[in-house]
Amino acid sequence: RYISVTGVQTCALPISQTVGQKTGLAIKAAAADRANELPQQAIGHRRLEQHRRLGGVDLAAAQPRQRLLAVLLQAEGASEKDREAAFRNLEEAAKRNHPGAQYRLSYAYEKGVFGPSNASKSIEWLTAAARNGENNAQFLLASKLDEGGGLKRDAVLATQLYTKAAEGGNPSAQYYLGRMYSTGSGGFPKDLNVAVKWLQQSASRANANAQFLLGELLVDPDSPIADLKRGISWLKVSEEMGSSLAVGRLDRKSTRLNSSHTDISRMPSS
Repeated sequence: RYISVTGVQTCALPISQTVGQKTGLAIKAAAADRANELPQQAIGHRRLEQHRRLGGVDLAAAQPRQRLLAVLLQAEGASEKDREAAFRNLEEAAKRNHPGAQYRLSYAYEKGVFGPSNASKSIEWLTAAARNGENNAQFLLASKLDEGGGLKRDAVLATQLYTKAAEGGNPSAQYYLGRMYSTGSGGFPKDLNVAVKWLQQSASRANANAQFLLGELLVDPDSPIADLKRGISWLKVSEEMGSSLAVGRLDRKSTRLNSSHTDISRMPSS
């Protein structure tokens, strides 16, 4: 059958009817959790801390079985038996409608983590994760729909997903919206105030591209939103975050603030 990722009827992406409906699996999983069959100490505290966050799942708050799964997915030299166990647990969690597991399972199928890659399965689980509010999945699915990455292009749905991902706090989606609003492209109207709003949110989440673009918009003397000091501050932060694009701009603009000293120990305020 077909589902709607965003609640509109424009999405025609197939997803298995069995997702979240296997009661037997859910009961078995719940029983395993209650029995604490895979205690935290079996994982190792150091490795658990190294992989504290994986696929949007807070491992510290996860059930022991989920924590072990997360470690096995990343562990170097994991045995074939462990990898098979990791896949079974990941698939089970995805079928229980866990959006983080669905997103990770999509990635596993795309990259062939547990066997041959399967583009169809990858899209199926990516769609499920996006539908369930996983903003990384929403952004990735939007990109595929926007660029035709294995899917029929759908600019309208892509726009909706980009927006949902940005509203959910995804910095890449926030940067994308900021860039589109700054130029009036991608089906978005040009609106510098809206662009700055999204870029500010993305920049505050350490997105160097957003920091650079925000700085660029603010140092433009002909812009109605010009703010030279604040713009240079963001360019400096962007340079510190590794953006090579910011260096030339800073060289040309810094002399205009020779009587001021911008504090870059903190990110600029909005």
